[in-house]
Amino acid sequence: MQAFIARRIIDSTAIFLGLSGLFILGSIITYSPNDPSLNSAINSNNITNLFGRSGANISDLLLQTFGVASVLIGLSFMVWGGSLFKRRPLSHFWSRIAALIISVFMGAVAMARIPAGDW
Repeated sequence: MQAFIARRIIDSTAIFLGLSGLFILGSIITYSPNDPSLNSAINSNNITNLFGRSGANISDLLLQTFGVASVLIGLSFMVWGGSLFKRRPLSHFWSRIAALIISVFMGAVAMARIPAGDW
């Protein structure tokens, strides 16, 4: 019984990580600067983000903070969820978190060198 419960906890964590990654990626992909968010004073119920107001807030926060490099967060969560679902352990979890943070910052710095044009 204990092994069954442990597997269900791991499955639940895997699903949570995968869906969180999907939420972050979907929010970023369907981002619109015309959506209301935490730093825009648009009073509109016309939200074009696929995940509604919460998706608009998360995508705006991530894109304003890290730029396109924030896609790495969603991709990492999805990969970690898939690994857990396939029963592969996430060894050195804190090292993975540290590597994700460093890679997102480094990706943001690298992407800042690319001209964005009107975007």
